[in-house]
Amino acid sequence: MDLSETKPCPARLWITWLFVLTKQLEHHAKEDFQKEYTLLLDKHEVEYDPKYVWD
Repeated sequence: MDLSETKPCPARLWITWLFVLTKQLEHHAKEDFQKEYTLLLDKHEVEYDPKYVWD
């Protein structure tokens, strides 16, 4: 059987989506958006003034 011709199983796609969603919810329970955003800015060496970022 040629795997390039197979179609994805809808049940498997649903389970994968549910797993990803669950992991995202767990992640965001630990890190709030502001913290995650500033970490991203720092990682990419973007200069910013914190007093203006969250006004």
